[in-house]
Amino acid sequence: MVLVISFFLCQVEAQEKKTAFKIKNYPDNIDSWWLQNNNFGKNVGGHSLDFIFSYSNSFLDINASLTSGNKRNDFSNSIYFNEVFIKYHINKNTFIKFGKYYRDFSQYLNDNLSSGSILISNNAQAMPKIGLFSKKIVKERFYLKYGISNAFFEESEIYLIAPQLHEKFIYAEVKNNNWIYGLGFVHEAIWGGETIQDGKQPSKFSDFLKVFIAADDDREIHQPHANALGNHLGIWDFYLIKENNSKKLKIYYQHFFEDTSGLRFANRYDGIWGIEFQNYIPKTNLLVEYLDTSNQDINPPYVDDAYYNHYIYEEGWSYKNSTLGNPFISSNRVDPKKVLYLAARSKIKDKHFFGVKLAKQIDIPDEIKYKLEYLISLNRVDLNVELVSSENKNYGLVAGLNYYLK
Repeated sequence: MVLVISFFLCQVEAQEKKTAFKIKNYPDNIDSWWLQNNNFGKNVGGHSLDFIFSYSNSFLDINASLTSGNKRNDFSNSIYFNEVFIKYHINKNTFIKFGKYYRDFSQYLNDNLSSGSILISNNAQAMPKIGLFSKKIVKERFYLKYGISNAFFEESEIYLIAPQLHEKFIYAEVKNNNWIYGLGFVHEAIWGGETIQDGKQPSKFSDFLKVFIAADDDREIHQPHANALGNHLGIWDFYLIKENNSKKLKIYYQHFFEDTSGLRFANRYDGIWGIEFQNYIPKTNLLVEYLDTSNQDINPPYVDDAYYNHYIYEEGWSYKNSTLGNPFISSNRVDPKKVLYLAARSKIKDKHFFGVKLAKQIDIPDEIKYKLEYLISLNRVDLNVELVSSENKNYGLVAGLNYYLK
């Protein structure tokens, strides 16, 4: 049994300002999926101190999250800002955003319960990024949401010059009474930079225009067909939302693609299927997800996908050694799988909350990965206990204290 004691000084709030301090002590010798994933890229094993600040008014949002001391007894060697950004509202429907942040698409997704977006989750640290987002009302019940951004990876043993990340998306939503019907298209592309294996990659403005439309580069002799310049991936994003008083139902499917074959659904139904019920059981959120990546390489070379992997950008779909998207998908090897995931959080009685997360790979024999949480809220103090499974059939006990300042 491992005891992890967390101390939180949270939430100095004056209308639109919040400040939080978090202190945690992580175990050194427990191999738990829940401690290694969806934790904002932290390399846990020792102490960590977090400072979180947010401020907003009618035209400006400021958010900052400072982390220190991921390694045991080492607060000075790993101090960094995770998510820190300024969001300036040009008008009520348009904003520009710069700093380090995650995503402005798939806004329906519950990041606190979900296993993670298939493109940008909370599994890695936030990337340095600048972006523009806007919403246009086409008709009374029909509107478009769209955005474009550019982010930056970092230099490493593989990347002599850091590549860039091009990101754009467009969503169409229709409201009909208490239903929302949504369809989105998200395109991501790693491009430019210099790798130790393949040298400097095209990085002129004309090359960016090719990346923008996913145009083919010149075909090499060993290739059966020309490939797009850069490493491209994205999703078709389908969702339905129904609201009825306090009840909310979400149904969604993020269809993953890496090239035109996946774009045309030649990789069948790969991606994340999810459903979330809010208050269908009183005071409870229940989420179920099914992840399928089993249709990789089903018809090479034309359906020759290796999700999150790339032959030039060898670090794949990752940032600072953590997968950018869903943590069940590897960024350094081809690992087709089917995963069933369940999460719930419930207010079981006044000031008492219970949460559970379960995950199991269902196409091979696999142990259930579990995380159980119990929380008591007493005025300005929260007491919580978490029980997490580990790979060696041991478990970890996480105890926490949250203290809220006025």
